[in-house]
Amino acid sequence: MTLFKRWFVFIFYYALAFLIANLTIGILSLILKMLLVTVQGPTMVTRVSNIVTHYISFSIASFFLFGRYGKKQQPVKYREIVLFYSLIILLHFIIVFYGKWNTVWSVTTGTIQLARIMYSGGEHIASLTYIPRVYYYHALTIRDICFVIFSLMGIFTGNKIKKLN
Repeated sequence: MTLFKRWFVFIFYYALAFLIANLTIGILSLILKMLLVTVQGPTMVTRVSNIVTHYISFSIASFFLFGRYGKKQQPVKYREIVLFYSLIILLHFIIVFYGKWNTVWSVTTGTIQLARIMYSGGEHIASLTYIPRVYYYHALTIRDICFVIFSLMGIFTGNKIKKLN
Protein backbone atom coordinates (compact mmCIF):
# COMPACT_ATOMS: atom_id res chain seq x y z
CA MET A 1 0.00 0.00 0.00
CA THR A 2 1.41 3.37 -0.91
CA LEU A 3 2.24 6.00 1.65
CA PHE A 4 -0.59 8.23 0.43
CA LYS A 5 -3.21 5.51 0.87
CA ARG A 6 -1.93 4.68 4.34
CA TRP A 7 -2.01 8.35 5.29
CA PHE A 8 -5.59 8.63 3.97
CA VAL A 9 -6.66 5.63 6.08
CA PHE A 10 -4.85 7.14 9.07
CA ILE A 11 -6.69 10.47 8.66
CA PHE A 12 -9.98 8.64 8.14
CA TYR A 13 -9.55 6.78 11.44
CA TYR A 14 -8.63 10.05 13.17
CA ALA A 15 -11.79 11.70 11.81
CA LEU A 16 -13.85 8.67 12.83
CA ALA A 17 -12.48 8.85 16.40
CA PHE A 18 -13.33 12.57 16.40
CA LEU A 19 -16.91 11.85 15.31
CA ILE A 20 -17.30 9.10 17.92
CA ALA A 21 -16.11 11.46 20.64
CA ASN A 22 -18.54 14.18 19.54
CA LEU A 23 -21.43 11.71 19.40
CA THR A 24 -20.55 10.60 22.91
CA ILE A 25 -20.73 14.21 24.10
CA GLY A 26 -24.13 14.54 22.43
CA ILE A 27 -25.39 11.43 24.18
CA LEU A 28 -24.04 12.72 27.51
CA SER A 29 -25.78 16.06 26.99
CA LEU A 30 -29.04 14.28 26.26
CA ILE A 31 -28.70 12.17 29.41
CA LEU A 32 -27.94 15.24 31.55
CA LYS A 33 -30.96 17.06 30.12
CA MET A 34 -33.22 14.08 30.78
CA LEU A 35 -31.95 13.88 34.37
CA LEU A 36 -32.65 17.63 34.70
CA VAL A 37 -29.05 18.44 35.60
CA THR A 38 -28.82 21.11 32.88
CA VAL A 39 -32.18 22.82 32.95
CA GLN A 40 -31.06 26.42 32.39
CA GLY A 41 -27.90 26.10 30.35
CA PRO A 42 -24.41 24.78 30.91
CA THR A 43 -23.09 24.52 34.43
CA MET A 44 -19.55 23.84 35.57
CA VAL A 45 -20.49 20.19 36.15
CA THR A 46 -21.64 19.76 32.56
CA ARG A 47 -18.60 21.57 31.17
CA VAL A 48 -16.19 19.37 33.10
CA SER A 49 -18.16 16.24 32.23
CA ASN A 50 -18.08 17.22 28.54
CA ILE A 51 -14.30 17.69 28.69
CA VAL A 52 -13.71 14.38 30.45
CA THR A 53 -16.12 12.54 28.17
CA HIS A 54 -14.55 13.97 25.03
CA TYR A 55 -10.98 13.08 25.91
CA ILE A 56 -11.79 9.63 27.28
CA SER A 57 -14.05 8.64 24.38
CA PHE A 58 -11.55 10.03 21.84
CA SER A 59 -8.75 8.02 23.47
CA ILE A 60 -10.78 4.80 23.60
CA ALA A 61 -11.95 5.22 20.00
CA SER A 62 -8.35 5.87 18.89
CA PHE A 63 -7.17 2.75 20.66
CA PHE A 64 -9.76 0.43 19.13
CA LEU A 65 -9.73 1.96 15.65
CA PHE A 66 -5.96 1.87 15.39
CA GLY A 67 -5.89 -1.61 16.87
CA ARG A 68 -7.95 -2.57 13.85
CA TYR A 69 -5.56 -0.56 11.66
CA GLY A 70 -2.62 -2.52 13.12
CA LYS A 71 -4.34 -5.84 12.38
CA LYS A 72 -5.28 -5.01 8.80
CA GLN A 73 -2.25 -3.07 7.57
CA GLN A 74 1.33 -4.13 7.13
CA PRO A 75 3.54 -3.22 10.09
CA VAL A 76 3.90 0.54 10.31
CA LYS A 77 7.41 1.88 9.93
CA TYR A 78 8.87 4.37 12.39
CA ARG A 79 9.25 7.10 9.76
CA GLU A 80 5.60 6.72 8.76
CA ILE A 81 4.48 7.12 12.35
CA VAL A 82 6.56 10.28 12.78
CA LEU A 83 5.32 11.63 9.43
CA PHE A 84 1.64 10.95 10.14
CA TYR A 85 1.64 12.48 13.62
CA SER A 86 3.72 15.46 12.50
CA LEU A 87 1.28 16.18 9.69
CA ILE A 88 -1.70 16.11 12.05
CA ILE A 89 0.00 18.47 14.52
CA LEU A 90 1.06 20.79 11.68
CA LEU A 91 -2.45 20.72 10.22
CA HIS A 92 -3.94 21.68 13.59
CA PHE A 93 -1.41 24.50 13.97
CA ILE A 94 -2.26 25.93 10.55
CA ILE A 95 -6.01 25.63 11.08
CA VAL A 96 -6.02 27.20 14.55
CA PHE A 97 -3.66 30.09 13.90
CA TYR A 98 -4.41 30.86 10.24
CA GLY A 99 -7.93 29.57 9.67
CA LYS A 100 -11.24 31.37 9.89
CA TRP A 101 -13.24 31.12 13.10
CA ASN A 102 -15.81 28.68 11.74
CA THR A 103 -12.99 26.31 10.73
CA VAL A 104 -11.35 26.66 14.13
CA TRP A 105 -14.62 25.86 15.89
CA SER A 106 -15.35 22.85 13.71
CA VAL A 107 -11.90 21.37 14.39
CA THR A 108 -11.96 22.14 18.12
CA THR A 109 -15.56 21.05 18.69
CA GLY A 110 -14.88 18.78 21.66
CA THR A 111 -12.11 20.92 23.11
CA ILE A 112 -13.88 24.29 23.18
CA GLN A 113 -15.03 23.76 26.78
CA LEU A 114 -11.46 23.15 27.92
CA ALA A 115 -10.26 26.28 26.11
CA ARG A 116 -13.06 28.25 27.76
CA ILE A 117 -12.21 26.98 31.25
CA MET A 118 -8.47 27.56 30.74
CA TYR A 119 -9.11 31.14 29.61
CA SER A 120 -11.86 32.33 31.93
CA GLY A 121 -11.83 29.84 34.78
CA GLY A 122 -15.43 28.89 34.03
CA GLU A 123 -16.79 32.44 34.03
CA HIS A 124 -19.23 33.59 31.36
CA ILE A 125 -17.72 34.76 28.06
CA ALA A 126 -19.82 36.87 25.70
CA SER A 127 -18.26 35.35 22.58
CA LEU A 128 -15.88 32.50 21.88
CA THR A 129 -13.84 34.85 19.69
CA TYR A 130 -12.61 36.56 22.86
CA ILE A 131 -10.61 33.46 23.70
CA PRO A 132 -7.11 33.75 22.21
CA ARG A 133 -6.33 31.06 19.66
CA VAL A 134 -3.45 29.79 21.79
CA TYR A 135 -5.98 28.31 24.22
CA TYR A 136 -7.69 26.44 21.40
CA TYR A 137 -4.31 25.14 20.29
CA HIS A 138 -3.42 24.00 23.82
CA ALA A 139 -6.70 22.09 24.07
CA LEU A 140 -6.07 20.50 20.67
CA THR A 141 -2.51 19.62 21.69
CA ILE A 142 -3.82 17.73 24.71
CA ARG A 143 -6.18 15.84 22.40
CA ASP A 144 -3.29 15.13 20.03
CA ILE A 145 -1.20 13.76 22.91
CA CYS A 146 -4.06 11.43 23.86
CA PHE A 147 -4.34 10.47 20.20
CA VAL A 148 -0.64 9.69 19.84
CA ILE A 149 -0.49 7.59 23.01
CA PHE A 150 -3.65 5.56 22.49
CA SER A 151 -3.37 5.10 18.74
CA LEU A 152 0.22 3.86 19.10
CA MET A 153 -0.93 1.44 21.79
CA GLY A 154 -3.68 0.28 19.44
CA ILE A 155 -1.34 -0.12 16.46
CA PHE A 156 1.19 -2.13 18.42
CA THR A 157 -1.52 -4.25 20.05
CA GLY A 158 -3.01 -4.95 16.61
CA ASN A 159 0.41 -5.87 15.24
CA LYS A 160 0.99 -8.29 18.14
CA ILE A 161 -2.38 -9.95 17.61
CA LYS A 162 -1.64 -10.24 13.90
CA LYS A 163 1.73 -11.88 14.62
CA LEU A 164 0.18 -14.34 17.08
CA ASN A 165 -2.39 -15.52 14.53
